[in-house]
Amino acid sequence: MTTTLANAKGIFTDTRKLHVVDFGSGAFAMQFGVALVAADAIRNGQTIDEIHIDSLDLSTDMTSIGEKVWERFALFVENDANLAELNKACNTIDSRINEIRCQPKDNIVRWLSAMHTVYDNEKGDVSRQLQGIQLLFSPDAGFLTTHNSKEHLLPIGSLFSENDYQGKFYRDRDIPSQFGGSVEKTIAWRRSLPDSVLERLHYSDDLDILLIENFSSLKVTWEDQLEESAIHIYHKRQQ
Repeated sequence: MTTTLANAKGIFTDTRKLHVVDFGSGAFAMQFGVALVAADAIRNGQTIDEIHIDSLDLSTDMTSIGEKVWERFALFVENDANLAELNKACNTIDSRINEIRCQPKDNIVRWLSAMHTVYDNEKGDVSRQLQGIQLLFSPDAGFLTTHNSKEHLLPIGSLFSENDYQGKFYRDRDIPSQFGGSVEKTIAWRRSLPDSVLERLHYSDDLDILLIENFSSLKVTWEDQLEESAIHIYHKRQQ
């Protein structure tokens, strides 16, 4: 997803403000992607005044992990003089969980993302929720992803009408990536999560337990992430 966002980094050229609603945020992958793209924009001389990210997810276990990972990430970045732009980007992000804030609609770009949230057994419910968010939020762009074996689920319903939006479907592996190889420090950190941290999380059901176990044990490579993803990107048509 970071690779996909990199193609949209010019969004900061015309405005200095961004508001993202991330549906099914999990452990904040979208927030990390936005931080990297914003850092790249700052490095290229663009100015960013505000970034608001509203992360929506029913799993408090995953959002708790996201908060811990983000806190550690931001601290690491702050202490590395070579990451000044990324540090500035992190400090610009104002994030909240399970809340969609009302921001002025003028001079702010709005993104709606739903990464790997659409599955066969819940596509109807997800579609209804996303349509409700779309009507409330009126995004300028939408990012919808799923596993490549489920690409038939995109687009779902009439989330982004053809009259108002133009969309494009592709697989992430078709996009040139600046990254490659294993994310070794991420893998090591996930596997070293102390039991005391996980014990403090209140698992709501067996699915959450499975998600946490997969999160902590999965070997992460950039190539696998790109190979497995299918994506739709929508842009609001010019009036």
